[in-house]
Amino acid sequence: LVQLVGGASGAHRVQAALRGLAALCATDPALVGALVEEWERVPEARRDLLLLLAERLVVTVPRGAPHLHPLLERIAETARGTQKLQAAIALGASRRAGNDAPDADLGAAPERHAHQPLGAGFLESGREMYGAIPLTRGSSAVRQSTQQLAAVLDVDPRLLERAAAGVVAPGPTARRRTSADTLEGEMLLRPSTALDTFVVWAVDEATAGCFGAVDVSTLAQALLNMDDPWVLTRPAVGLPELTTWPVDDELAQLLAAGGGSVVDALSEPLRIGLTDDERVLGAVLHSFSRDTDVVLHLETRWVRDVANLAELRRPTTFNGRSFTYYDTEAFEPEQPETGGWLTFRTGGQGLFFNTAVPLTPAARVWRSFGWLPRPDDPSRWEREGTVVARFEVWNGPVRGATQDRLYRQPILFRWVVTETAWREAERALGATFRTMSDLATHTIA
Repeated sequence: LVQLVGGASGAHRVQAALRGLAALCATDPALVGALVEEWERVPEARRDLLLLLAERLVVTVPRGAPHLHPLLERIAETARGTQKLQAAIALGASRRAGNDAPDADLGAAPERHAHQPLGAGFLESGREMYGAIPLTRGSSAVRQSTQQLAAVLDVDPRLLERAAAGVVAPGPTARRRTSADTLEGEMLLRPSTALDTFVVWAVDEATAGCFGAVDVSTLAQALLNMDDPWVLTRPAVGLPELTTWPVDDELAQLLAAGGGSVVDALSEPLRIGLTDDERVLGAVLHSFSRDTDVVLHLETRWVRDVANLAELRRPTTFNGRSFTYYDTEAFEPEQPETGGWLTFRTGGQGLFFNTAVPLTPAARVWRSFGWLPRPDDPSRWEREGTVVARFEVWNGPVRGATQDRLYRQPILFRWVVTETAWREAERALGATFRTMSDLATHTIA
């Protein structure tokens, strides 16, 4: 499995290998030590993936955490770029879970720190789409990250972009290519060299104090990929046999009949497995016909003033990683006092498919209810020791379509809350909650 993580070209097989490693280590904590011993054998460009895995292992396999701590501490102090940040985030997760983990020290600021000349910036490049999947490459990936970093630092993104352009010299956009060791329809695991260079520069600048006082979590939210270890390593959960979830020809017929028919049909799987005392607070469901990606959002808004309903645009945020749930200073879109949303749609960049949290909690609002994420499981939020909300991922029916991308398999992400918690939250906020659906279709070129 470690060899697959280090050498396989296909994103789906690397993801499966990481999931397998997480399951094996949970079964036998001694394997965490064996995983550490393999560190030097893993190519430098793939070590970030093992650090991502470590963020979960230090929590779910506490007996294995002492094996990881020395490695994580060394990387946080001596490595650069994403490895430095991810190691620090993993150490923070371990301390939060009650382990005796060292503080994350990003190392002393260098005695001399030279600045590169400013560049002219990056050319504006349109977003490339494959169905519902946005693809970012080269300068477009760096541009997005500069905008995210500018948001958390509260600086002019144009100046930050010019500084980055003086360091990063992105070449032409890489052509799509195939690999002999990939599966039919599998996407390649292809990190961006230009983006890696930018992250190294940004972390070096932060360590040197050039960005002022900025903490590790803030930098990580802006610069790390949105692939989340708690989603990446999740066990697959299938549907009950009687669940209706239209795909392929059945979905195509519904699309021909109009969007209302699609929303009605896809609303049933949104609520699979719920008890009488539960409801869906937010969800994202993906389904597919042969030539169309269909995405259904279900989101909850809160309002104190009905007159302001028209002004409630759906805010978005970046990254959505679960470590931000514990940071009271994490970046969030501002919401007016008269109304807002209980979740935010997330965006950003990642290496895998369906390994991010597409709807992240509006954590400031949730904390005002007294809801807090469990220290040992960010997918479960509690109030006074009782679980009131949980994040779930369900796999839909397996499509039999041949010569199609492997990612095009139905999947559901959702936040579930108890009815009691819902009513108490309405009272605490002095607002009314209402769920709204939003359907989007994307034709495959």
